[in-house]
Amino acid sequence: MLLERCAELLQVHVSIHAAELLLRLEHSCRAPALSAQLPGGEAADLQVRDRAGHPLPGCRAIEGAHGPKRRFAAIEVIAGNALPVQAACRVLGVSESGFHAWRSRAPSPRSIRHAWLTDIIRHVHIDSRGSYGTRRVHAELTLGHGISVGHNAVEMLMRRARVQDICGRPRFRRVPNVATAADLVERQFQREDSDRLWVTDITEHPTREGKVYCCVVLDVFSRRVVGWSIDSSPTAALVTDALGMAINQRSPIEATVIHSDQSTQPKFTSWAFTRRAIDSGLLPSMGSVGDCFDNAVIESFGSAPGSVDS
Repeated sequence: MLLERCAELLQVHVSIHAAELLLRLEHSCRAPALSAQLPGGEAADLQVRDRAGHPLPGCRAIEGAHGPKRRFAAIEVIAGNALPVQAACRVLGVSESGFHAWRSRAPSPRSIRHAWLTDIIRHVHIDSRGSYGTRRVHAELTLGHGISVGHNAVEMLMRRARVQDICGRPRFRRVPNVATAADLVERQFQREDSDRLWVTDITEHPTREGKVYCCVVLDVFSRRVVGWSIDSSPTAALVTDALGMAINQRSPIEATVIHSDQSTQPKFTSWAFTRRAIDSGLLPSMGSVGDCFDNAVIESFGSAPGSVDS
């Protein structure tokens, strides 16, 4: 019996201590940003005062991220684990009567609307097979369902409901200390003759024996594949071989532009690929990092058979 009581007290202490640490951590993260907005950078006195320095009646202090509503929600979680509400209220600095009043209060119109929007967001996300992110869900709500809602509200509700697209957030990494070519195309892919603009990219294809990578060189005017290469790894030799095949087959004139993306690995930015293009009279061109529209022609060409490696 004594051991059970000690275990119960230890569980209460650990739960309350964890809640207190979370609030302190959240407060420490928000305090510098809050103090930077105040004159002199000091946030010691956040009470709303008049010109004489006396607190104004009915005006509360500026609350950080751990306002009463957030603390009441934490206490409700603690109470759901059969832990004493009195101790939790004392540690978190709120009154027990305020907690019970908050618990018995009817939901606000804002919380009802948030619950309604969250349910619609879940259905939209399921209908898209998990491929829709914040922007597409917001477009579906505003254009498809005619709901007036802001982008930030949709992002907040999706984050709270832990609804995320399959791909997740894009993470782009620029290769350090690598010289890249300028963008000579600037999304203007129209050409009046062949062998004026070539675009290239790498696609990844899963097979029974592992992944294979295919580099394709496409002529923008004729939409014809003028060079290609296949290898088990996306190396500089892969892209250089595809470019060499295109040069040998077409014998391009001077000032032919070879356009690519910068990629996550030094393939199109390699010395071998750049030197092969310059020695053949081609003009290397590269789009910006993480922007598929800068190389949209080859991206759309490679999206059907496989996923484009960027």
